[in-house]
Amino acid sequence: MWAIRFLNGKLAGQEIPLQEGKYILGRSEDCQITIPDPGISKKHAALEVDEQGVIISDLKSSNGTFLNGVQIQESEIHNKDKVSICSTSFDIVKAKAQPAAFPVAYAQHPQMQHPQAPAVQNAQHGYPQHPYMPQPAPPPGQVAGDGNTNEPVKLTLKNWFINYLDKVVLPGIYKLPAVLDFKWVIGSFLVAFVVIMTSLSAFPLIEILNSSVAQESMNHAESIATTLARMNYEPIKSNMHSSASVEYALRRPGVSKAFIISAANGQIIVPSELAHTYSKIPFVNEGRKKDSASVKKMDSNTVGAMVPIQFYNKKTNTHNAEAYAVVIYDTGTLAFGNKRTVSLLIQNCFIALVLGTLLFFFLYKMIEFPIVSLNKQLSSALKDDSLSVQVDYDFQPLQNLTSNINSALSRISAAQELNQHTAAYDRLTEMNHMIEMIGYPTLGIDMESMKIQGVSASFEEETGVSTERILNYNIQEIDDQALKLNLSNLIDRVQQYPHEIASDSLEFSGVEFQLSAKGIHGKEELAYTLISFIPINQEQEEAV
Repeated sequence: MWAIRFLNGKLAGQEIPLQEGKYILGRSEDCQITIPDPGISKKHAALEVDEQGVIISDLKSSNGTFLNGVQIQESEIHNKDKVSICSTSFDIVKAKAQPAAFPVAYAQHPQMQHPQAPAVQNAQHGYPQHPYMPQPAPPPGQVAGDGNTNEPVKLTLKNWFINYLDKVVLPGIYKLPAVLDFKWVIGSFLVAFVVIMTSLSAFPLIEILNSSVAQESMNHAESIATTLARMNYEPIKSNMHSSASVEYALRRPGVSKAFIISAANGQIIVPSELAHTYSKIPFVNEGRKKDSASVKKMDSNTVGAMVPIQFYNKKTNTHNAEAYAVVIYDTGTLAFGNKRTVSLLIQNCFIALVLGTLLFFFLYKMIEFPIVSLNKQLSSALKDDSLSVQVDYDFQPLQNLTSNINSALSRISAAQELNQHTAAYDRLTEMNHMIEMIGYPTLGIDMESMKIQGVSASFEEETGVSTERILNYNIQEIDDQALKLNLSNLIDRVQQYPHEIASDSLEFSGVEFQLSAKGIHGKEELAYTLISFIPINQEQEEAV
């Protein structure tokens, strides 16, 4: 049984089983397999499935049908062959098992028949009605498409967060460039960042300002209290309380209360109108217990300062406090007003916006440059038949895009060369037939372009080397350095001794293979070379 496995596009990851019959592929809803791609014709290609295999044919589509990178009109498809129609790619694979039953909701739908059900023939065209059906959701704990029901995926906070970003947040973000110009999207993000960060910085900024004001207020209060104690030292020492005064302190900005109290009992000595009374301020009663100056923030708007007035005691040979100069200070005198705070925040926001504008300019140019460069190189390549473009950015998604563009250019060039030479003799078809006749994994290399233009179906499975990474690539463009060197060496030996078989060995995933290369002549020179990969242990068993 065969199946279509979509490799990219809106149906990426979906696998559709194929019964015997004929299937029309296209973007029209009348097709048996509808592919939502605007570049695909309404009825683009047809698949004929029978016991022998699968045959694909192009239905005179606008953009053509490509099999393994080569444009075709009709061709047989082998296992894991890659088919491209416009920007959608899929391969035809042998299904491992019969598809599971679909939910009842699909089975009851008039155009959602079960793949195992007998195909209903269209009276007019004779096509089986097998429209594309969405795969049923996997059971909880199973990853869609992995085919493994025994290894549940652990639900962690990280997995949940990543899934939430991919399914909820990012789809909305990706729609923004479709609504707004891309540069305005980036600019909006930067403006939002500047505004949010400026707003959040207001809280620590206000806290720092308040702390600074409180500290400055305590310094002022202590300074005034110290001066007040010094000015009243002699009157208190002479016990001339009527000569003591706190007018100096009361005239200072921010001082709400000022008085002198007795250290012995806490009674107010000065001012006279409060004499013989007691202060009800807790800070004052706490300060009397100390022989040193004390300063404290009493509440959010008030600071208190007490400085002792000390005299020398001959009996104890120490300095004892006889009274305390007390100052109550209002911090509002030094505090920043709301207008000043808002003004400071606006200044910070303006500076951040200026810097953000510069950042936006450089960020946008950094994003724009590789896209513009790729576009210019691609335009030049299409005009001059160049086969490569390049971008120096160390950014993997961009490098992957560049590789895909180079691959597409190579396939276009290969298709053009094939069309130019098919009139003389179809050597490519001959080479692929020869590859299929060989029982081992085999590569076919065109000797004119030095490109790998044929790969056996078992090559990827046996060696582990991805067919997509080597097919239609020049041997010098292969990423696997060991494979590239071995192929280059064999090609050189084949060119030097075209009538002999060149041999070498190479290891893949712990298995050693013997590489045997033989050149096939064309009319005047070597047309292509076949290189077979024979497992050495298997070869030895057969010899025994």
